[in-house]
Amino acid sequence: MTEFTAAVLMGSFVIVFAAIFVACHYRREHRRQQIFRNMGKGHGP
Repeated sequence: MTEFTAAVLMGSFVIVFAAIFVACHYRREHRRQQIFRNMGKGHGP
């Protein structure tokens, strides 16, 4: 395996890892906003 191939594989792995991290972060924030939005409903006077 050449250094170029190793660099391409490592770069691809890092990009895939970053995409998964961003997707999980986005889902977590979206779910948190929904929970806060639903907490406000039905708890008024």
